Amino acid sequence: MRAAEPSHTAYRVALRRAAHQLLDRPRVLDDPIPLAIIRPEHAEALRTEPERVESGRIAPYLRAFMAVRARFAEDQGIAFDYSITRASMTPRQRLVYDRMAERVRALGEPWQDGFVPEELVADLRALGFAHVEDVTPEEMNARYLAGRADGLQVGTLAHLMWAGAWP
Repeated sequence: MRAAEPSHTAYRVALRRAAHQLLDRPRVLDDPIPLAIIRPEHAEALRTEPERVESGRIAPYLRAFMAVRARFAEDQGIAFDYSITRASMTPRQRLVYDRMAERVRALGEPWQDGFVPEELVADLRALGFAHVEDVTPEEMNARYLAGRADGLQVGTLAHLMWAGAWP
């Protein structure tokens, strides 16, 4: 990581959110921030060569998740994404998780195992948050991505957590 620049993973998130702004209709939310963050040549590539920039089987899932997470965070409080613990994953989920962890480690960024949802909810309540909501991938798809003509959906590894002082 370099001073005054986003980390590699943060920049990838900005690229996914920008791709959502340029490629998906309808949008989950209008989000001008990522287009201001990414380099102009990357924005142009997203406009003219989306299949090259957004390649890979998981690209649409990541793009959907980033858009849903940004939309979800609009409510006041704290919002963050997390994965469930590796031990609680199916064999297929572990394979995806391990590949993702290896890519992040190769970039020199730290990687930690996930959380047990019930324990994370209890920890946030113990910190004084009166309302805590754990949103599963299935709930994200139903709440924000249901009925889309393009079939855009989030993957199965990440949850969203929202915590606030009010219900």
